Amino acid sequence: MFSRSTQEAIKVAIAISVSIGLAIFFQWEKPYWAGITVFALSIMETYGHSVQKSRNRILGTLLGISVGVTLVSLFSQDRLIFLTLITLYLGFCMVFYNHLKYGYAFKISVPVCFIVASIGVFDSVTTFNLVVLRIQETILGVTVFSLVFRFIWPHTTEEVFFSGYKELKRRLVHLDQHPESFTDEKLVTELAVCKQQAQKLHEILSLPLSYSHRLQYEYDLWQRRVMTLVVFIDYQLQQLNDDNSDAHSDAIRSDNTVRTSLGLADILEHTEVSELDDASAHYFSLVESRYTSIEKHIKQAYREVTFSKPNFVRALKGMSMFVSGLLMWIHLPIPMGPMFPMVMGIFACMLPSLPDVMMKHAFYGVILFGAVYTAEYVLIMPTLSEIWQLCGLYFINTIVLWKVFSSPKHVVYRLLGGNLMMVMTMGALNLTPVYDVTTSISMIVCVMLALLVARFFTDLYKPLLR
Repeated sequence: MFSRSTQEAIKVAIAISVSIGLAIFFQWEKPYWAGITVFALSIMETYGHSVQKSRNRILGTLLGISVGVTLVSLFSQDRLIFLTLITLYLGFCMVFYNHLKYGYAFKISVPVCFIVASIGVFDSVTTFNLVVLRIQETILGVTVFSLVFRFIWPHTTEEVFFSGYKELKRRLVHLDQHPESFTDEKLVTELAVCKQQAQKLHEILSLPLSYSHRLQYEYDLWQRRVMTLVVFIDYQLQQLNDDNSDAHSDAIRSDNTVRTSLGLADILEHTEVSELDDASAHYFSLVESRYTSIEKHIKQAYREVTFSKPNFVRALKGMSMFVSGLLMWIHLPIPMGPMFPMVMGIFACMLPSLPDVMMKHAFYGVILFGAVYTAEYVLIMPTLSEIWQLCGLYFINTIVLWKVFSSPKHVVYRLLGGNLMMVMTMGALNLTPVYDVTTSISMIVCVMLALLVARFFTDLYKPLLR
């Protein structure tokens, strides 16, 4: 009836509208927090990814609240120690963004910590109410999102896994049966793409599989099949890397012809784990021990990335951005009061982990979405007198946003547009609505300043990332 992209757009729009409507119905302040939670979860590829991200978002919220409350309680009267510790916490979390299981929890804990420290205004009662509200809004957003995506056009984790497995198997079997049709360069490129796909399949197997019954009950079989594919890929790459001369490449292809007489396709057809173990033992015996487990391989790659120079440089870049924002806030008449260091902190923890080219997209996105949502906030929203009308406007905005930027390469526009839609119009979501254009303009100014600082440090640290 509807295309896949249209279904996703409708589901996200329903989740956004319902979460905002319920937050207003419950008379909670800051309903936009529930909407932002839905937007963050909706960019995940599968329901299993979203469930895992939901858990990490709640965990990260609790972690950020704990750190923020601790810092406010102990160091609110010592500005230098307070700002130093919160900056160090930013850097610490950025180093562990790549954590295999809890990376997103570290990432989301930083904005929550900044929100508690900035909006709480160092008052214990205000901070406590803010903490409770943040937890409520996060749980509401997670709950509404989970229900909508579970029961309305559910796109299961199994569908994504078996579709990806079928495509990967097709490519590798073709490579296995026709090695002579690939040059060395083309073979390396093809194997690198296949390896990414195989690691993605393994990632899916590590997700919660409560609603993926076949994967849940046949986990060992599919885990072993994926491992067999990865080991096959690693062996091919290892052979190519041994010697890049044309003569040795011909020998490799000849050896592959003999080796593949076992038949990768036949091996993968075994339906029992023990049979698959026996059939694939040949591949495992040909590869070094560090490649015999995909878990070991991924964990090794994670350690290399986490403790690499570029990762520490990115953390240093985020800390530099935040400190520069603090100095600007202290010494310059920047609008929005404590909102600016909060915005600066959020951008400092998010932007360094993105490719540099995304900075340009973020800049154009702020201009585009800022103009559109400010116009709606000032011209349209004051005429809406009912909750359903307000929710309907957010529904339409979300549909348009998801359809116009439905391509995977435009996901940054979806995320940025969704967050700006919530933040730029947050005055309309107050229990007593406020329609003040200066708030939206000040927010745009703060975001643009944050992007300019980010651009400066991106160029400054670029030589260290080469």
